[in-house]
Amino acid sequence: MWRLPLTIIGVLGVGLMAGCGSPTGTTSPTAVPTATPSAAATPAPTADINVVATGYSTAYNTFEYAAMNIDVKKQNKWGIGTQQKKDAINHEVVDGQSFDAAISALDTTGLPAIAADIAAELAADASLENAEGTLALNTDSVFNYNSVFNIMETAQGAFTAADATTTRALGLTG
Repeated sequence: MWRLPLTIIGVLGVGLMAGCGSPTGTTSPTAVPTATPSAAATPAPTADINVVATGYSTAYNTFEYAAMNIDVKKQNKWGIGTQQKKDAINHEVVDGQSFDAAISALDTTGLPAIAADIAAELAADASLENAEGTLALNTDSVFNYNSVFNIMETAQGAFTAADATTTRALGLTG
């Protein structure tokens, strides 16, 4: 048996690889992927509209009970003092902010119209909460309170309209 020096075997090996590799007789190494595939390659899952509707309904009912059944009743109570009225209005604002946080947390992935409706409602509610905060600051002046109350009513109307749009889109109204 005869032995070839390693350099000749190396040359023969490269020649064999070249002959077997590509139609042109040259080979190119297969590129190894260096990056992970992008997330865009897989479509994002779409949120379940029923889950969003349930979450929204739960948040709204909690807010409505706390704000309307407790805080507004306190505000409208006969003989309520200025500080108690101010506290009740400010508590209504806190209730609204809790509602905002709850609906902001809803997963609306793949539901752009619902996401836009919720965003519009959040904006309307922020305006309402701002007006309510201003109202609370003016409870010690009947004139100022009444002036701000008109602004608050306008903001309430905008919130009510935005809420109606969202609840319709979620199938929560007939």
